[in-house]
Amino acid sequence: VNKGDPSLPLNEFLRNYLTTQGNHFSKEKNFVNAEPGSSYSYSNIGYALIGYLVEYISGISFDKYCNENIFKPLSMENTSWYLKGIDTNKVAIPYFYSDSLKKNIPYRFGGYPDYPAGQLRTNLADLSHFLIAWSQKGKWNNKQIFDSTAIQVLSPDDYSLGWHTWFIYAMDTEHLMYGHEGGDNGVSNYMLYDNNKGIIILTNGENYDYFNWRKLIDKIYHSTK
Repeated sequence: VNKGDPSLPLNEFLRNYLTTQGNHFSKEKNFVNAEPGSSYSYSNIGYALIGYLVEYISGISFDKYCNENIFKPLSMENTSWYLKGIDTNKVAIPYFYSDSLKKNIPYRFGGYPDYPAGQLRTNLADLSHFLIAWSQKGKWNNKQIFDSTAIQVLSPDDYSLGWHTWFIYAMDTEHLMYGHEGGDNGVSNYMLYDNNKGIIILTNGENYDYFNWRKLIDKIYHSTK
């Protein structure tokens, strides 16, 4: 096992977090005090729970299910939920900028047991295969990878299957795209698409400023044909 991979199984982590008998159960901290469908709150644990549902229904681990049903069919050969599944010499080192030292400081590779929420290691080429398939009704290289009925069309104020809406300003009009951003210690990423274009940004630095993302994405969108 590579240093940085979680040692706690997903089902054990969720049992400790979500059940009243769990070591880390908290009614106040772990749950939103609202009726289902009445409010919105982003939840990493929610994504982890979806990953466990995949395990429960399929009978295999979430990472193995993704390898067999998504990564291999999409020729995502440099993609893995775990460091042990890839060549770590090809994994970018995450960095944070130290204001006091005025330089970038490297982090060690890290991981967490709720890994379906954001521990995927991949590269631009591999992830583009996924984005092409998703934005083309589930097809990649003339192969149906995803069920076309799973590809939903979002309304401008919707949030579904992890995608949210993003507006590009072109010719003084708003242009709708769908996207999702992600950040962790030493990494910041963004992926967006519409009917004509896809944008993937993977960085090994930290950027939590919405307006910096806004400027960068607008610039990339307008620089492509």
